[in-house]
Amino acid sequence: MSTPRDAVVLTNLPRFLKHLGHHERDPIASAFAMLLLDEGGEVVEFWGPEQMDVWRLTIRRGRHLLTFGVERGKSDFVTLRPADEDRQWPRDIPLQFAVFGWARAHSIDLVLDDPLHFPADILAHGTLALDWLGAGNEDVLLRINAAYDEGLGRSAAAQG
Repeated sequence: MSTPRDAVVLTNLPRFLKHLGHHERDPIASAFAMLLLDEGGEVVEFWGPEQMDVWRLTIRRGRHLLTFGVERGKSDFVTLRPADEDRQWPRDIPLQFAVFGWARAHSIDLVLDDPLHFPADILAHGTLALDWLGAGNEDVLLRINAAYDEGLGRSAAAQG
């Protein structure tokens, strides 16, 4: 019996979560993916491993899709985007930015000096940030993302 072309095959999902959870990759992202699945998140995309150790997992939680990935043995940032194709963002946005916005909205002191090494605890605060986004705060996330992109542009111009 053949599998429909668009069906998501989850046979390797436990293997991926263990692979992602390795201490050299991203044990927090792996634990967060398991948390989302335990809370009823829906797997909408999963594949891997492909050549060069490439994996991709996308989970729907409420109005958002969260993507977890590995490429060449390194974890990608956990990113999110709207689940509704009619609502598009300029790109997938790091979940850390949503945690930052949620923290600021709740007077929790987090400093975003270096987004690549931002100490956002997605395991502790990720679902709270997603609920905050779902309550109508996506505009704040988009402003944080735009400020980050603007900062990258200034940084590249200064180096150029």
